[in-house]
Amino acid sequence: MSEFEFEYRCPAKINLELRVKKTRHPEWGNRHEIDTIYCGVGLSDFVETHPRDEGTGLVLALTPYYGKTLFPTPGSPEFESNLVIRAARALAEACHVSPDARINLTKRIPVAAGLGGGSSDAAGTLIALTHSWGEAGKFDAPGAIAPSWDMLMSVAAKLGADIPFFLGSIDESGLAHGTGYGEKVEYYYPARPTLPRPADPEWEKWAPKAVALAIYDDGLSTADVYRRFDEIGANPGDRNDLQRAALDLHPRSADAITYSAPEYSGVEGAEVFISGSGPTVVALCSDKYDAEQMARNWMERHMADRTEAVLATTRMWPFPTKNPNFEKNY
Repeated sequence: MSEFEFEYRCPAKINLELRVKKTRHPEWGNRHEIDTIYCGVGLSDFVETHPRDEGTGLVLALTPYYGKTLFPTPGSPEFESNLVIRAARALAEACHVSPDARINLTKRIPVAAGLGGGSSDAAGTLIALTHSWGEAGKFDAPGAIAPSWDMLMSVAAKLGADIPFFLGSIDESGLAHGTGYGEKVEYYYPARPTLPRPADPEWEKWAPKAVALAIYDDGLSTADVYRRFDEIGANPGDRNDLQRAALDLHPRSADAITYSAPEYSGVEGAEVFISGSGPTVVALCSDKYDAEQMARNWMERHMADRTEAVLATTRMWPFPTKNPNFEKNY
């Protein structure tokens, strides 16, 4: 079955605005209701799936940023908690098939950073396995169900609040309005004559041109940030309702925000804030040059452990690997 391989570029996201409501819902994992603007940015992981023989199970090959490839053992916390494994099992359960695949995950997006890397990887896994298992004939077995798009989105929403945005971006834009508990996503579109649908006037309001990211080795637990948010609430005027809680738990991020001012960074007009549950600090810049300047400023002042200057917006994207029917599908 190894010839049916699919690889996806799985981008990071930032939240251009994030409103967190007090309401929670037990059917959505006791999540808070949200209202957010998602924006995919040009920092990506890569997910590649290879179907395996029936009953042989899942194998994860994990290549961290600047590191050796690891093979977490099934049953270990590193294996069981990984969202790509959870996504593969959830898809197999929904389709009434056994989860048999090798998943190669190459990480560039930091974990626990507020950038949605795990969620993007899970979305890439869902769509890649749909194609590779389908091409290998797995869904033709007695009792199996071929996944519909609605099924994929339902599986994605149950796995995590950000996953439907990433999954939908494969056929949509990299900018979207997310509401509910992550299950409701509406995409914005730029004014381009080649698009078959009208442009959304909100596009120019929200879409950045380039983004600088201040990244930290010590991440933040999303659950911890939400717990702190429940205790102290949000600051009025913040783009992100979780920013106050994230900065309280990670003061170094506040230093990066302070030293992004023009008198320190030399960059005029940048909007700087926490993405998601943090601790990553985002600077929206007018062009790639300003984003690179902001990133240099943070590193020179030791305000981040790593920085990136990337373009926005971007979306999930497939790569042809060894699948003989790639052109037919895309």
